[in-house]
Amino acid sequence: MSTLAIGAHPDDIEIGCGGTLGKLISQGEKVTVLIITDGRAGSLEQDSLELVKLRQNEGKKSAKVLGVHNLISFDLADGLVSFSRDEKLKMIELIRTIRPDTIFIHANDDKFNDHQIVRSLVLDSIQVAAGPWYSEVGGSAHLVRKVYGYEVWNPINRFQLAVDVSDFMKLKLEALKKHKSQITDINYLDGVKGLGMYRGAMSGVGKYAEVFEVMQHHEL
Repeated sequence: MSTLAIGAHPDDIEIGCGGTLGKLISQGEKVTVLIITDGRAGSLEQDSLELVKLRQNEGKKSAKVLGVHNLISFDLADGLVSFSRDEKLKMIELIRTIRPDTIFIHANDDKFNDHQIVRSLVLDSIQVAAGPWYSEVGGSAHLVRKVYGYEVWNPINRFQLAVDVSDFMKLKLEALKKHKSQITDINYLDGVKGLGMYRGAMSGVGKYAEVFEVMQHHEL
């Protein structure tokens, strides 16, 4: 079985589900990470094109820390206002090619605009990829059995799944540290650690936890 984790920006996945991905990888799961944007809007101090190169490098280093099987980027300009039909076709093709059992994506409670657009793109594509449509994409239909929403900018109000990541919090933080351009102005490290401890205490699954919205779950 394989997992596809999708984030709008280069550091979203580490923040939202880095511990869970580390846990899955340690169990032998092959994890592919897809980043939708190039992150060019992530700083007031740096030139946008230079920032793109920097964030691509940071993403590669972070993926290596986690042990990610494959890192893919759509390289769309940061600051999305919509997604195009071509981008939808590209997402359908990717799903039919990778054929993941599980997809992680931004939760519905996350109101950051880029995150909302990416979530809509992915959920729409998941539905279409499972059916006999869009012949121009090629490949055969594929049903993604599990779709989980993770929290980044806004906490999930009502979660349906909590994962104990106590043994993987150090790994998650080490991966997030690779995004140096982003943790300088905002202390994501303390935020992630504090939220993980809160989720662990309130869910009762362990010292640290990541929680998820269950968007789709089909049994075998």
